[in-house]
Order: sequence, then structure tokens, then C-alpha cells
Amino acid sequence: SGYQYRFQTKEGYNNFYLDSLFLATVGAKRLADDVTAVMIQSGYIPEGAEFGYMENGSPVLYLLGRQSPMRLPKEWEAYDRQMRQQQNTLRQLKKTYGEPTDTRAGDQR
Repeated sequence: SGYQYRFQTKEGYNNFYLDSLFLATVGAKRLADDVTAVMIQSGYIPEGAEFGYMENGSPVLYLLGRQSPMRLPKEWEAYDRQMRQQQNTLRQLKKTYGEPTDTRAGDQR
């Protein structure tokens, strides 16, 4: 902002700091809300997506990416399940048989 502030007391500085932190937090939430609105209007977020919080959500599962406050279309959920199952199958094959050795250079990326 280009301004320099002087505070007569530590309490005055702390009040200023907390006010600044609050305003920055509110501004960040507003930015996130605006970005979401633009994504909906531009069609980036598909029709049928529902926003809201899960009633019985678990913070641990949310942090691990297993629960989300945004409901996706059923097709996306099915696709995600298929991809996770295929990844799990490939991991199991890798554990059983090890790394592939008969590939030509450049085949793996």
C-alpha cells in the first residue's frame, strides 16, 4: 500500500495485525467464490455438479481425498472408480512380476 504505520503500543499493533489478517482471509474467500462462479458460467464445471457440504463428512477422509464437498456427476464417479481399480491392478502386477524388462528404450514414459 505504500504506507508506513507506527504504533504506540504492542496492543495497537496486534489489533492492526488481526484486522489485516481478517480482511485478507475474507478477500481470499471472495476470490474463491468468484472463481467458482466464473467456472460455472463458462461451462468448465459440468451441468449436474452440486455444491454443498456432506452432512456426515469426515475431516480425515476429506484430507485424504476420499470425500469432497462437491458432488460430481455419476459418470465421473464411475470413471474415477475404474481408473483407481486399474491402477491397483497394475500395482499388484508390478509387485508380483516386478518391473518389465522386455520393453524397448523409449517405450516407458
